[in-house]
Amino acid sequence: MKVFLLVCCAGAAIVAGVVWDKIWIAGLGLLIGFSAMWVDHGHVKLEGDDRYTENPMEVRKMRSKKQQR
Repeated sequence: MKVFLLVCCAGAAIVAGVVWDKIWIAGLGLLIGFSAMWVDHGHVKLEGDDRYTENPMEVRKMRSKKQQR
């Protein structure tokens, strides 16, 4: 919800800056928009991401098997 609010404020500031011919207001809107990207912490969990973790030892084993063929 916080990201949505920041994006709406950014859009309103950009539109207001263009309508009132005040470039600094539009620039402020762009700064608010970029900050909204950094506020978003909704990480997407991938399917199977936790099941198939490869440590360096497993990678070495796979590479050695590949070279033996």
